[in-house]
Parts: sequence; C-alpha cells; structure tokens
Amino acid sequence: MRYNGHDMKIHIDGTDESGLKIQLDQEKLPIHSERSVIESLFGAEPHIEAKDISEIEVNEGPGFRFTGTRQSVVAANALAYALGVTVNGKPFVTPIYYKEPNITTSRKTKTT
Repeated sequence: MRYNGHDMKIHIDGTDESGLKIQLDQEKLPIHSERSVIESLFGAEPHIEAKDISEIEVNEGPGFRFTGTRQSVVAANALAYALGVTVNGKPFVTPIYYKEPNITTSRKTKTT
C-alpha cells in the first residue's frame, strides 16, 4: 500500500516486550525484525515520501526494553533531523529507562 497525502505523523514505539511498532497516523505498518525503521518506511516498496511527513512521535519511555527504547528514540531523532520536522514537538528527545543502564566492559576482552 502506498500513502498519498501530507501532514502525516509517524509513531514509533520500541519500549515493550512485543517489539517495535511503527504507525503512519493510525495505520500499523508491517515491521520485520530484520528491517530497520527507515527501511520499513522508505525501503524497496516505500509506503510514504519524505515530503509527506509533518511530525514524528516516539514513546520515550520508561521502557522495559533498554535496546528497543534506545533504538526507537535514536531512529526518531535521526529521522526528524533528516526530514526537518519535530519529534514529540521538540527538536530531539532523550530516552527514559525504567532503571539505570548497567553497561559494563565486554566479557570478550582478552587480557595479556
């Protein structure tokens, strides 16, 4: 399906355990785990054209999926910047996590 029209909003949510959700206005887009947000929207079979997007909305969190929350917010910020539109009515947003990230050094690091 191809959309024709302007002033469309992209809604992105990667905060819960059910995975990434992307909607154009109120219609869900098919998302496959091997495809990125950008590919899903503007890929080989584009659903929309860049000029049709007026705003991006993203669930900033708190999210139970650290990586999904981070990826959806980064994708929303990058897409909004590239298209010259706002994300949640602001120039950019930051993710909100349900707890402090626990990022450690890689266990694969070899010691000599």
